Amino acid sequence: MLRRGEILERYRRLRALCVEHHGAALNHLARAAIVEQAKRLGLADGRVLLTDSHEELSLIFDLALYQRRSGRSRVIDRYANKGARPAGGSEAALVLDAMCRARFGLWRVARQHDVCGIIVSHVLDERDDAEQTWIVDEGLEATAAPGTGLAARLCRVEPFSLFAGATVPVSPTAVETALLALPARRYMPRKDLADDPKLPAAIYRTAL
Repeated sequence: MLRRGEILERYRRLRALCVEHHGAALNHLARAAIVEQAKRLGLADGRVLLTDSHEELSLIFDLALYQRRSGRSRVIDRYANKGARPAGGSEAALVLDAMCRARFGLWRVARQHDVCGIIVSHVLDERDDAEQTWIVDEGLEATAAPGTGLAARLCRVEPFSLFAGATVPVSPTAVETALLALPARRYMPRKDLADDPKLPAAIYRTAL
């Protein structure tokens, strides 16, 4: 078992690389893509953004980077394929690959990890044996009590996982409100709604 100091040292390096990749990927965003996602959140009028809030902008940028526009590849994928040049096998390459494979989900804090970070389970998977995931995040470890709901994109790196992009606290009421906005809820099993591409925007609208 790694010691706490070793885990935090690795987490801080990987987290810094994640932030670096996000900043560089934003350079590949067209203004039209930013405005389009802002409109989905009710934060734009025509071509004008209606916010200068850091928290609200982070939601817009999250959707603009990770959501696929009609007929277009995702910005995070275009950045990985054309903009980034991390050395193969490097930590920078590892983090970027995890970001490209990140899964959006609704997570519930189950407990503190024995050494560092938190253990989360998926809110929409209500089985008694639902998978639990080890997340390292210094801020959440200090502030997120058991039972706290979070919407975030999970990046799997070894031996733990990170949250990338926006991380939004969500209540059970907010989750149910967002799910009601999804047409797929009528025919898709509840646990599979986490993979509905419309879920992130629905959650963010509800959070706002």
